[in-house]
Amino acid sequence: MRDHVEGRLRNARHYARYAQFWTDALGTKPLRQILPGDVARYVASRQQDGMAPATINRELAFLKRAFNVAIGDGLAETNPVKAIRLFKENNTRVRFLSDDEEARLRSAIGEGHWPKVAVALHTGLRRAEQFHLGWRCADFTTGIITVARSKSGETRRMPMNDTVREVLRALPSRLKSEWVFPSATDDTPLDAQNFVNRVFAPARKCAKLQGETSGGARNRTGDLGIMRPSL
Repeated sequence: MRDHVEGRLRNARHYARYAQFWTDALGTKPLRQILPGDVARYVASRQQDGMAPATINRELAFLKRAFNVAIGDGLAETNPVKAIRLFKENNTRVRFLSDDEEARLRSAIGEGHWPKVAVALHTGLRRAEQFHLGWRCADFTTGIITVARSKSGETRRMPMNDTVREVLRALPSRLKSEWVFPSATDDTPLDAQNFVNRVFAPARKCAKLQGETSGGARNRTGDLGIMRPSL
C-alpha cells in the first residue's frame, strides 16, 4: 500500500479497504503459506455475505496484484489467486432516475416512442431481448413474457404488470407483425442500436439525464433503458 498505492492511485481508499479485508481473512500467515484454498474460502465467505460478483472480483484483483509485487520483490514464488476463476459480471451501467427525471424523459422522447422505454422500465429486459421479442413470447393469459434464449443461454420468464399489459395491448404491431417492436417494414425487428442512437440517446440528453444522480430515486436505467426495482 505504501509503495504502490498511497499517493499514487485515485482509488487508494478502496484498496485500503480490500487490504483490510484480506488482512482480517489471512491473518499473520506468511505469504508462501497462503494457498488457493485460503483464497477460495474467502470467496465463499464473501458470497455467503451477499457480496456482488464484481465486488469479489475487485478484491481478488487486489490480492493478485499484491502477490505479483511480492513475487517481484522475492517475498513469494507463486500467486495463489491465479488458480481462482473470476466471476462473470454484468457490465451494464446502472443509472437511477427520480420521478421527475422519468417525466422529463417521457416528454423528450415523445409518446410515439415511449412504449419502448416503458417496457424496458417495467420489465428489465435486456436491449437485444426486448427488440427481438415476438408476440408469441408474450402470454396475456398467464401474464408472462418468455425469453427463449437469454444472454446466459437459458430460458427466463418475467411477469407483466398492469402497465406492461396496457402498453403491449395498445401497440399496433399486434395486428400486423410477429414482432412486438418491428422495423418500418414490419417484417424484421427494430434495430436496437439504431433506436438508441437516433431516438433514445438524444432524448436522454434533451431530458438532461447525463451523469449520476443523487439518492432517493426509485428507477434505474442501464443497457437501453430503464427498469423499476420491483414490478
